[in-house]
Amino acid sequence: MKNGMKMVAGGAVLAGLLASCGSVGGTGDGSASLYVSDVKTEYRTADGTYVGCDNVSNTSTPSQTTVATTFTLAGSISAVNVNLKGNSNGDYDNNYNATFYPGDITNAGAQSYKATFVADSSLPNSTGFLPQSVHPQGIVVNPNTTTYVKLVTTDSPQGSFRSVVTVTSTTGQVISGTANRTIPVYSGCNVISTTTETL
Repeated sequence: MKNGMKMVAGGAVLAGLLASCGSVGGTGDGSASLYVSDVKTEYRTADGTYVGCDNVSNTSTPSQTTVATTFTLAGSISAVNVNLKGNSNGDYDNNYNATFYPGDITNAGAQSYKATFVADSSLPNSTGFLPQSVHPQGIVVNPNTTTYVKLVTTDSPQGSFRSVVTVTSTTGQVISGTANRTIPVYSGCNVISTTTETL
């Protein structure tokens, strides 16, 4: 078992976040607190909307979508799970989740952390929402390469999802939070340019 990670965020910081988007909560014993700030993908439209794509043309990875979820943690954390939740039926996609341990998440500054993973819709059992439910082997935690956001055009909307983060503290307490940003999913996207923005 990997060692727990110690995350510290001042009470004033978390209190200020209560009025912001995302969700804030703490465990009953005070061992951990969580604020889910955002979820983005590597694809976005010209109007600034981040989207999920089941199939992408004009790219070398047509079945893959990189997703990044950012969150603030406080307390002593043993594991963080990131899952997707469909907005149309409220179901979780049990084949599309990733568990992160202390060495897996990236410090994004200002006591914020980022969990990044790649989903591949071409793998077996691909049914559901973004980017069509993927087999667990289709998730790569913390890809080693820098991912640049790409501008795309879209067709055939398929639904949408939010990112759900569940934290387990070293005392065994569990707390969950959901990002407010909704990611619309399309059956097809076409890359028209690559920006200098990193995911």
